[in-house]
Amino acid sequence: MAAPGRCVVRIVGDGLVHLSFKMPTGEVIAAQRPLQEPLEKALHRLAITLTKRLCCSTGPAARKKKKTKPTGGAAPAFDVRLVPPWQEAALSTHTGSSAGAADADDAAGAAVLTNSAAFVDGAVLTLQQRSPLDVAGEGLPAPKMTAITAFTCVVNPPAVLRLHCPTTAFIGVPIVVTALLEFADVAQCRWTMLLGTEILQSGIGEFIAFTPTCVEHVGQAFRVQCQPGRYGVAGLGEVVEATLCAVETAPPRPWIRRADPAASEGWSGLVSWNVLADAYSRDVFPYVQPEHLVKGYRAQLVVQEIQAYDPAVCCLQEVDTTTYERLYRPAMEHQGYTGCFAPKGGPTGVEGCAVFIKDAAFRVVSTQTLVLNKACDDPRFADLFQPSMDNVHTATIFRSVTTICQLVQLEGSDSAAPLVVLNTHLFFHPRAPHVRLIHVAAILQWATEVMRTLPPTTGLIFAGDLNSTPETGVIEFLMTGRVSPHHPEWARGAQMRWDAGPEAALDGVPEEEVTDSGQRRGNLPVAWRSDRGHHHPPTVPPGPDLCHPFAFTSPVSLDTMVANSTNFTAAFCGWLDYIFCAGAVEVVPAQDVIAEEVLRQDVAIPSRVFPSDHVPVVARFRMHAK
Repeated sequence: MAAPGRCVVRIVGDGLVHLSFKMPTGEVIAAQRPLQEPLEKALHRLAITLTKRLCCSTGPAARKKKKTKPTGGAAPAFDVRLVPPWQEAALSTHTGSSAGAADADDAAGAAVLTNSAAFVDGAVLTLQQRSPLDVAGEGLPAPKMTAITAFTCVVNPPAVLRLHCPTTAFIGVPIVVTALLEFADVAQCRWTMLLGTEILQSGIGEFIAFTPTCVEHVGQAFRVQCQPGRYGVAGLGEVVEATLCAVETAPPRPWIRRADPAASEGWSGLVSWNVLADAYSRDVFPYVQPEHLVKGYRAQLVVQEIQAYDPAVCCLQEVDTTTYERLYRPAMEHQGYTGCFAPKGGPTGVEGCAVFIKDAAFRVVSTQTLVLNKACDDPRFADLFQPSMDNVHTATIFRSVTTICQLVQLEGSDSAAPLVVLNTHLFFHPRAPHVRLIHVAAILQWATEVMRTLPPTTGLIFAGDLNSTPETGVIEFLMTGRVSPHHPEWARGAQMRWDAGPEAALDGVPEEEVTDSGQRRGNLPVAWRSDRGHHHPPTVPPGPDLCHPFAFTSPVSLDTMVANSTNFTAAFCGWLDYIFCAGAVEVVPAQDVIAEEVLRQDVAIPSRVFPSDHVPVVARFRMHAK
């Protein structure tokens, strides 16, 4: 008898035992039987399966015919036995008619060995053909197998179900491969990256990341191997291999200015960027070639650009949950970052916000998430939300939106003050300025409570896609510290209906805000800088009187914001993305604003060279001494 093969036994909680083994002929046999079924019956059914699968021709002509089946009470052509590890005697199928095995269910009062008790680690499954004379006259040809075949049972071995490989690979950008595992520990996977027979990289962990840097790598397709393991289990699972896509040269993007460490000594990079979730890229940008909207392509460009800026703090919005786990987090960890992710709408959210912190600059002390549709019923925020909750439409909005805010507390070197980072993506609807105002007020109240527990020199960074242009109440609130109860946005917001949908969002937009190409310009003159006496319709109840204690500064001037855009699509352009700093943080710009003619090169963005419909806000900051 040849050395035993392996019979994989999977028990996954569905009431079945799943069996799988490969025959010497190369054919994979798979079967599933009830866990509490008598073993005798399961072995008999397996013998019938083998007879059907192996006792017929497998040539091209035979595949056009119906497979031969045992007739009536014909006995199977195989004898299937199982030797449990605790006994020497084998348990086998009946070698008489199939009716004999069926009677096993009717054995009353007898001790019946079930599948769950028999198919254990170390049990040996043996298959042996019956003599051709035994099956003569039963309408079956003799089996092609001529020897006993043995399989050692392995219960729930660590296994790789799928390798998640990139669809695009650029020179200078990490190639990341992760695995979907079963019965395995992610930290115990053994990885190898190869080019031909040359091992480029190997290691143990939940992913492998390799950065192609040589010109010779262009056009090459690497291979990756993964062998899963599990704590406390001797041996490893089977090796799974995949060939990756060919390495390309990324398209030129000359406006990206790589960070110069020598010129920025004492300063740290800071980025905020809405990177466009995959769910929002479909059927929205008809001017973009489909291959340039593939999330794998866009994510490679995002990582490449972040690498160039070399930020100590990077705040991202609209991050796909799966892309975060399969690319962003591994790629950034590979480059020395710690990632923090919070999905919008709870743990099952398809996208959310992510903060990446450079390990060489800061240590993450703690992370928290404020879920705004829960905060509206939180007593801590009653003064903010309750005055609006009497309006059933407003109450529905507050309980329906999925806005969240991350708070990451950082600790730097001994000479620097602590730092708190806020990262959020506010509700998009143009008719909901009141929602954004209340949400920002709640976020800042929450931050104030946290900051009270920290040293008074603690710095604060507030970054994100605020879905608010510079003239709006949200930016007025952040930069002046207060919004009046008579601000006109309270009145505008009171008219919104949750069920109106985005189609009604632009009703009444002045014609001068729409260009000849149909693009709506969001930026308007910043009236609040000179006129603080906002008109409020007397028939509309006043809103809350909002204030906060932070003296925020921005790396970008208001005039620059009004004249430029961070969101530039064929339908809309405007400045929506911000970085604000307060406390022991000094902030300055680090990149020139991208000119409109660059954004228009391919109609609008996203495009072949812009991975998102937003461009990042890039700054440098430094912490004051304690």
